[in-house]
Amino acid sequence: MNSIMKRAANIAALATVIGVTSSLASTEHATFNLPVEAHWGSVILHPGTYTFDVPSATSWPQQINLNRNGSTVWILPITESSGWFASDRSYLKLVAVGSTYFVHEYDSGQTGKQFTFRVPKGASHDLKIKPLIKTIEVIGGSAK
Repeated sequence: MNSIMKRAANIAALATVIGVTSSLASTEHATFNLPVEAHWGSVILHPGTYTFDVPSATSWPQQINLNRNGSTVWILPITESSGWFASDRSYLKLVAVGSTYFVHEYDSGQTGKQFTFRVPKGASHDLKIKPLIKTIEVIGGSAK
């Protein structure tokens, strides 16, 4: 009986390692250069180069890991759509409220996913009228 339990424990450990490895292998890595100050969720981003990872989520909410100069912050989208967007290009959409920019959307061409993020109530109303949108190209966006 003892050897059966050891064998079951080994199989469970192997399955865990395979699951973690496949999860890491499907993480999307990307880079973008932000030319203006912008708010992404509760984070204020200063102009500069950023990298981010979008791990393959098995449950909601999806988490995005944003990195700059060795610091990492986690951002949660409010919605995720899959399968409708396929392209060789990925990009962030920024919307302006007054003179302040907010990240409203991330479209991943390689994965076909679109993530949307919270913007202030005034911006939500402005999006229905005629928003000032700045598109930032994302380089990479590939799964590794």
